[in-house]
This record gives sequence, structure tokens and C-alpha cells, in this order.
Amino acid sequence: MQNDMRQGEPIMFEDGTLGFEFYGPNGFRPVEFGNLLQDIEGENEKQFRKAVTEYILNNRNRWPFPGPSRPFTVLDELEGDEPDPFDLEVGDYRRRFRNLGCRIMRYVTEHFYLVGEYDAEAIMAFVVATYFKEVFDHMPRLIIRGASNSGKSKLLEFLGNVCYRGFLDADITGPSLFRLIENTGITPLLDEVQDYNRDQRRDIKMIFKNGQKKNGHVTRSIKTDEDYKIVTYSVYAPMAIVNQSGGIIDDTENNRSVTIRMINSGRRRIPMRPDFDELRCIRTELYTLRAIWRTYPRYLDMDRAFRETIGKLEAEEGIWSDVTGTAVTVSTRARDMAGTLLTIAGWTGTFGPILEILRDQETATRSSETDSEDGMTFRALLHCIMQIDHQNDIKMHRKIYVGAESVSTRQIAEEYNTILIEDGESSSIYQKVPTRAVTNRLIDLGFKIDDRKMAGNLSRLSRIGFEDIFASNLERFGTEEEKEFFHNILEHDRC
Repeated sequence: MQNDMRQGEPIMFEDGTLGFEFYGPNGFRPVEFGNLLQDIEGENEKQFRKAVTEYILNNRNRWPFPGPSRPFTVLDELEGDEPDPFDLEVGDYRRRFRNLGCRIMRYVTEHFYLVGEYDAEAIMAFVVATYFKEVFDHMPRLIIRGASNSGKSKLLEFLGNVCYRGFLDADITGPSLFRLIENTGITPLLDEVQDYNRDQRRDIKMIFKNGQKKNGHVTRSIKTDEDYKIVTYSVYAPMAIVNQSGGIIDDTENNRSVTIRMINSGRRRIPMRPDFDELRCIRTELYTLRAIWRTYPRYLDMDRAFRETIGKLEAEEGIWSDVTGTAVTVSTRARDMAGTLLTIAGWTGTFGPILEILRDQETATRSSETDSEDGMTFRALLHCIMQIDHQNDIKMHRKIYVGAESVSTRQIAEEYNTILIEDGESSSIYQKVPTRAVTNRLIDLGFKIDDRKMAGNLSRLSRIGFEDIFASNLERFGTEEEKEFFHNILEHDRC
């Protein structure tokens, strides 16, 4: 930095970023923190930390809301009451993250009755993620389920105390939520969403789905004097909901969420009141770590940690868990959520437990996919192949298509309806799924129809690419017994 420049007071630019005024021969020029940090060393850095802390304390109530050009934090009105609450000494930030993670997990373990083995780790990871959403491409959702009087709302109140700009509400309209997320960067925490009216539930489901990804948005038309104006809202945000009895959130979205199931604590002694002093300390440390990340990005290289996690998910078929001593395979659908959670796990020393959460998620996903319409369609095809007289030919020729080529889509549809009846989903011939619908689902699964063998509802599957398409769907929808039956055949056919 030039010697003829003299440091002035901390200032706030119009776009909400922070910096100093520097005075020189030609008056003053503002210097943003990002440029300033490249020049300061030693004693100046200590003065810088002190100045930042004082500025935060003196201006916390008028700090502008964050946005694309305003990344800095609006502090909670309860923050900054202590003489110097913000420890901006970087030091070993991973140790600070680990200590913070342990502190959050200890609090939730003492104040809530959690039945899941790794529920405390899941809640901790969600809380930490709310403070660093700009790092990630995906924000996980937390679904809290349980019967009445099981502590769901109490857990949501805890999240409101410690999440980044936690916004707790039990009855809010969609348009209000759109604006709050875009203009103030809140973390929506919605209680008893199953009691919302139809319009509210539709808007919440839209935010729940679209707001997971960084570029997520919703579009609305607003009536002006004589016309309609199209408005787009950015709704990228972490989100937690209490969803009693289920139903409002689709299975496809459950796959991208972490579910906490709660039950009544019974006679277990759970503290009646929150420990507000401990909550304040947790919240202050979270805000401080965010401030360090914003002002010292070269020290807290979180982007690099996130990229390394994504690279590991892309390169490895399974990630080793030191908790169970086995590998965890993360499906394509869950990789976005896994990237966020595993990065936080690396900071907080909870990699093994978070991997086990993802393993449980994969198990639940496979179960729901098997029972989905696509899953039942493929199961119907499998049943038809395994039941026909050509099983011996399949084993002899080591070709699955030898069995599939003699099965018509009408037969597959009949088997599909049989599965529905066996599962209790249908009890009448008038509720049968038509052949055309099953044929379209087979096409959606990647199978091709052989035009040369089409005759009414007696269409048959094409040989083109059949083995690869079959193997992909078998891995996704097949049971262990079905995979074992077809595994050797597929391996032989590829040799």
C-alpha cells in the first residue's frame, strides 16, 4: 500500500459492502475489504480486526439486508451486547468448527428426545449450512415429523434461535415468503404446514422444491393499472418444516431432504426452558465464523473444500464410512444434498455419521422408488420375464432379451394391475391402468418399442440397447433376489 495513504474510518458502501476510507494527497478514496486484505500485514491486521468488530457493534441495527451485491450479514438484534463478542482471530478454524458442532449436538441431545442415532449430527449440519449457503449449490431441507406433543414445535423454536436469520411462522402466505427470502435472506421455519390452506401449501411446495438450488426461483404475475407485470423471485434458501402426518411433500422431494422423527419423551427428564445463554453463545460463534469467512476468504477456503467433496462424489462409486467399516454409495438424486452435508461434515469432524445418514436416505429412497409407478412398471416386466416358459432358454443363451422379446406390453400391463391388487392399491377391474399408460412408462424408463412387432396392444420391446437399459433399471428398482437372478446373465452378455 502506498506510504502517503492514511487509514480513515470504516465505511459502508451503497451496495452494502464494507471498507475503509483512505486519505491521500487527492483526498480520500474508499477501499473495500477484499482489496485491503491483500495489503495489510502484522500489526495492521490486528487493527483491522478491531475496527471490523467495532463497526459490527456500532452498526448492527442498520446493516443492510444481504443480496447478490450485499453479501454481509444483518446481525440479530440480540447480538453484540457483550464488550467484544466477535473473536475474529482466525487460528485453526477447523478446530472452531469442530467445537461448535459438538456444542450444538450437545445442546440438542440434552434438550430434545431424539430417536434417530444420528439426528443430532443432522440437525447440526443443517444449522451450520444456513450460514454458508453461498458456498453451496444446494440447500438441504429438514422435515420434522411426529405425533402431537412430541417436541416438534420446540425443535423448530431452537432452529429459530440458532439458524442464520431464522424466520419462524405458523401461517404465512406464499407471496410474503417469496419476498422475505429474496429481500432479507431468511431461513424459513414453518410449523404445522399440513394445516395451511390449499394456496399456501401449493406455494410452500414450490419453494420447498425450487429453493433447493442456487438458481431456484418462482415467477408470478402482478396486476398493475391495466396490465400484468411478470416478477421473478429468487427463493434459494435452507428450509425446515413441521409436516405432521406427511402428505404435503412428495416422495421425490423427501429424497432430497433429511427427516427427523420425534416421539413423546415420556418420563424422561427434558429441560422445560431453553438455555438462552448457551443459544446466544452458539449463535454468536456462528455469526463470527461467517464474518471471518466473508472478511478472510483466503483463510477459510470453503469453496475449495466444497469442490473437493464434489470431486470425491463424482470419482468414487462408494465412500468409506469409518462408523460401519463399509462403503456408502450415493445415488445421483442425492449427490447435491450429499455435497453440502459432507462438506460440513469435513469441517465439524462428523464425516462418518453424516455418511450413515446418507446411507439411510438411500435405503428409504430405494424403497419408495420400488413402490413408485416407474418401479412397479419395471417389476411387472421382471415378473413377466421370470414367469414365461423361456426361462431355460434365458439361462442357456445367457440373453435376457430371449425372454423379453416374447412379452407384449399388454401382458406387462396385466401384471402391473396384478401387482396393484396384491399391494392393496386397487380392488376393482374398473381401476385398472390401461396398456397405453404402461407402454408410455416403459418408454420413459428408456426401453424402445419395436415398430415391426406392433399390433394393437401387442407391442413388443426392441432389442436395441435393451441389455444396458435393463441393467440400469434393475440396479434402481430391482430387489436383491432379482438382481442375483439376472446378474450373471448380464455379465456374460457383456463379455
